[in-house]
This record gives sequence, structure tokens and C-alpha cells, in this order.
Amino acid sequence: MKLKRLLAGFVSAALLATSFALPTNFMTASANEDALYSEDFEGGVCDWVGRATVAENGYTETVGLSTERAHSGKTSLKISGRKVFWNGAKISLAELKAGGTYVISAWFSYDHSAKWEQEFELNLAYTLNGTPDYPTAGRGKMQSSSGGGNWTQLKGEITIPDDAENIELYVQTSYSDQQGDHLMDFYIDDVMFISKELQPIEYDIPSLKDVYAGYFKIGGAAEAREVSIRNGKELFLKHYNSITFGNELKPESLLDQDASKALLATGNGTNPQIKLDKAKSLLKFAEDNNIPVRGHALVWHSQTPDWFFKDNYEDDGNWVTKEVMLKRMENYIKNVMTTLATDYPNVEFYAWDVVNEAFSNDGGSPRQPGSDKQQSGTSAWVKIFGDNSFIEPAFTYARQYAPKDCKLFYNDFNEYISQKRDAIYTLAMGLKEKGVIDGIGMQMHLDLDFPSSSDVDKAVEKFASTGLEVQFTELDMTTNDKSAQGLLRQAAKYKEIMNIAVKYSDVITAVVFWGTNDANSWRNDRVPLLFDAQYQAKPAFFAVVEGVEPREVPPTTAKQTTTAVKTGKLGDLNGDGEVTIEDVVVLRLYLMKPDVYPMSAEAMVNALVIEGQKSIQGNCAVTIQDYVVEKIKSLPYSG
Repeated sequence: MKLKRLLAGFVSAALLATSFALPTNFMTASANEDALYSEDFEGGVCDWVGRATVAENGYTETVGLSTERAHSGKTSLKISGRKVFWNGAKISLAELKAGGTYVISAWFSYDHSAKWEQEFELNLAYTLNGTPDYPTAGRGKMQSSSGGGNWTQLKGEITIPDDAENIELYVQTSYSDQQGDHLMDFYIDDVMFISKELQPIEYDIPSLKDVYAGYFKIGGAAEAREVSIRNGKELFLKHYNSITFGNELKPESLLDQDASKALLATGNGTNPQIKLDKAKSLLKFAEDNNIPVRGHALVWHSQTPDWFFKDNYEDDGNWVTKEVMLKRMENYIKNVMTTLATDYPNVEFYAWDVVNEAFSNDGGSPRQPGSDKQQSGTSAWVKIFGDNSFIEPAFTYARQYAPKDCKLFYNDFNEYISQKRDAIYTLAMGLKEKGVIDGIGMQMHLDLDFPSSSDVDKAVEKFASTGLEVQFTELDMTTNDKSAQGLLRQAAKYKEIMNIAVKYSDVITAVVFWGTNDANSWRNDRVPLLFDAQYQAKPAFFAVVEGVEPREVPPTTAKQTTTAVKTGKLGDLNGDGEVTIEDVVVLRLYLMKPDVYPMSAEAMVNALVIEGQKSIQGNCAVTIQDYVVEKIKSLPYSG
């Protein structure tokens, strides 16, 4: 699903936003003895500065004290002279430390003459593995006031990854498609954050992937920051056996404008270059933990830079011809597939979203032509091709260059609305006749009140009739009712949706949840996932794991890699050169919980101790134990 432009990734905090006049019993931030940081701006601007710089942007915002209005005391911090939505104020704080969990809050106000309602954000910025990241701690809409009496508090909980560097706190308005209507002056006051201890994840609850083993893969979407946090990593490894990268494999994350221009200088203007810098940490996570990857997404109108479609790869160049764009499309897909295969040969890509969201939001027609950067929702692909005729060559090229066993999907949202459902069906059947598609991805961004479970069932039934695979690719479910009763209603509907997945499990091959927990959801203000901001299971989790009939699981097969695996002594799984009871324990732990107790590639080979057997099963542990107690004399055991 489309993320708001220029916001680097998912929001990663739980939001609480309230709007009301200043209560008489309000305790100022400076009076809060538990706060690690509190600022009421009664003593100055206190190191807050504008986000824009003269060196990089040619200007900077005006950030200074104001007595025009205040939430407490007599002064607040005013931000003015803004030219783009991200202009605001920031501060570097030593109190915000990598690996810490914090509750951060600030009060916002603005003048009624600019706009009746505006959304503001309270964000962090840091560098993670060399890549800038901008998670949101609080986001909320507020109404203006003429006298300064209306203030809105944004407050959220956020965990900073262990390896984060250069941590800053900043404030800004949210992005708006309407040029200039979000550039008003605004005020902040009583900024505060406190440290909060993060609860450990619950290891004593069922594993989602184990409950649904034998039915389909259970996947999670994650950005690098989510699995760089201890709880996020542990939660992912316990519950998911498929990963979708949130943003790191989208075109704007992969395409390299400078390298493409450098190749252009040699006369080749149809071979856009890529780099995997933003995806490296997640690729390594998948590789280290033997987690198959669901690639997302190759061809998309959104999060694809305009220069990719322009002459000389210039941002303001002319649009290229259809013929040039076909060559660029082919080479882009080729470069993505070959670079991943070369640099990460042991990472399995079991599926790719080849084309994403080609139809208009609620209907079955192509998107309007244009630049998504200029007019949200328009398509540069349609601008060049005139219609959706770019889809078939995209699948043709993907079939040519993707790994042999990788399944190719068309992916879309609002797929349960009849017009779009029927358009997707017709498209899929045409691509099936060409032999270039394997499945349909249903994003499944749901709300508690829409669509109905019946509408979802009808859509799955329609797509299943194509004979193609079906996957729920971005499942979440928002609710505005966060009461205990509201969460129970959410749980009941989640159960209905998962029952539909089980009902059609002969064609549904994966169910992917879009985010690890509510705090890291792109819709975090409406708590859409199975785990809350503290990584604790919600009623929806217990609903979807209850009453699932166990199904026989195919035996685990030792992963075949494309590089030579060092082999040692058969039965030696801990690498000490001997075969002892410790090796039996290693294997039994692996067979019980391979995500928690993984084995090395060498151990996977050494565990195959029965002659002719090609998969690791419980009899391998029995055989090693028999060898240790000298019931059998040698390995491999031939029976």
C-alpha cells in the first residue's frame, strides 16, 4: 500500500493525540521529576534550531521564542519562514540513547488564519547502518485557534535501535498534496520524554508459524529498524517464516541516479543502475536466520523516482519514449535479480510482487497519467505507455530473470471492491495465458467496519477460480475503538479473516502481516496488528491461534546453497570435532524451535546421519544418540 511520500518508512510509535484548552491543574514539564528531558522554553530556545540549513538548502527556518501564546508559563517556541512541509525545528539530545525506549510528548498550536485543520508530527531522526531513518513518535490532527487557547499534545512510545547514531528529535507538519497549505507558522511547548523499560516478548504463547504450519507461510513485513531492536527481532523469529522488506526493495531504495548517469556518459542510457545499501541489513537478517523473502515491489507508480522515466536521468528532463522505457524496465529488473543472486546467493526469494497497484484506487481502470511526486496517485508508467500495457512486459522480463522457483505476483489493495476485483481477475487470466504469472496478491488493508468478511470471501473465491496462487500480502485491520470491547471486536473479525485463509488454503500459500507490532505500523494510531506497542499479544492474536486444526508438515529439508559448504564429521553439530550427547541436544532443540535454535550450514549437512536420507528429521537425533551410546558403530547409519 502506498506510504506517504518522502516519509522514510513506517511510523514506529503508538500515537495518542488529544485537543483541548489548557486545564488549570496542568503540571508543567519542568516540574516533572521523572522526565529525562523537559523544556518549557521559559529560559530560551535551548539548542533548538531549524531543520533546513543555508549550506544545503539556501535558507533556514526562523526558530525563536514567542510570547504570542504559550501552553504553560509565558513563552513557547515559534517556527516560521517555512518553505516545505518538512521545515520545522530539531534538537540533538544526549539523553536519547540507542537501544532505549521512550515516551515522548510535546504540545502544538497554530494560528486559525492559515488553515482550519492541520496534521503535525513529532519525529526522531537517526542513522542506522549508514542509512538515515525518520520514525514518527506522534502524529495527530489539530484545529486552529485565534487566541492561542487550543493546544494539542502529541505523545508516543518509541524504541531506538541498538545501532542507531546521530539521534535527533524534530517537529514538522505532515505532507500534503495541496501545495503551500501546510506551511503555516506553528508553536511548540512543554516538550518532554521519559525512559520506559521494554517488556520481554512472550515466549510461552504459541508461534503463529507453527499454528499454521501445513496451511501456508506466515510472514511479517519489517524495516531494518524493526529487527534492529531486540524485541522486534525476537518476535519476528518466533512467529514468522517469511519476510517482506517494508521499503528497502522498492525502486526509490534501489535505483542509483549517480551510477546511472555515469553509465550514461559512456553512451548507455537504458541501463539504470542499482545498489543494495538500504537492503543490506535485512538481507543479512534473512540470510543468517534462513528466512525466505517475499520481494516487494518491482514496478510501481509510487516510491519510484521521476528521473527513472526522464531523459538523461534528470529530475526535470523530458519523459522518455515507450521504447526507451521498455529497455530501462528490462535492465532494471535484470539488475535487481542478478545483483541479489550474486551478492546473496543463499537468500531465497520465494515470491516477487512484479507489478503493484496498477488500477485506480476503487475501480478497474488504469491510473491517471502523471508524476506521483507532483500529483499523488498518478502513474508515470501510464504517462509513457498511455495505459496498462506496461504490465505484460514487466512480467515477461521478471519471468526471464527471476530465480527458477520464484513465484510472480500481481499485488493490489481494495481488491474486495467488485470493480477492482473483476479487473484484477481479467488481468490475471490474460497473464496466465501468457505463462508469466503465478499468483494474485491481496493486500488486505482492512478496517473493523469495512469491508465485510463476506466481501473478502467473495474476492478470494473469485481469485481462486483463476487456478493461480493467492496470498494475503499486507494484512492489517484498523479500529478507532481501542477499548477492551473494541479490541475484542477486532479479534473476532481477525478470526473470520484467518478462517477464510484456512478455508482456501489449497490456493493461499502465504499470509503476511504488515508490520511487527502496533508501534511499527504505518497506521499505528488505529492499532491494526496482533501485537501491541510493547510487543505483547492482543486479543486478536489469541483469536487467530485458537481452534486451528493441526495439519501434517512436510519434513524440514537441508537448504541447498549455491556455495560450497564446509563439511566436518557426521554427527558433530556444535563444531567441536566430536560426537557427544551435546550434539543430540543441539539437534533436538533445532527440531523443536529452529527459529530460536538455528544450526549452521555445516551442522545441517552433518546432521544427515542416515544413509540415503535427504531431510533432517527426529530419527537423525535418535541415530546420533545411538551412536553416542554405541548402539551403532559408525555413521552414516545404513539400517
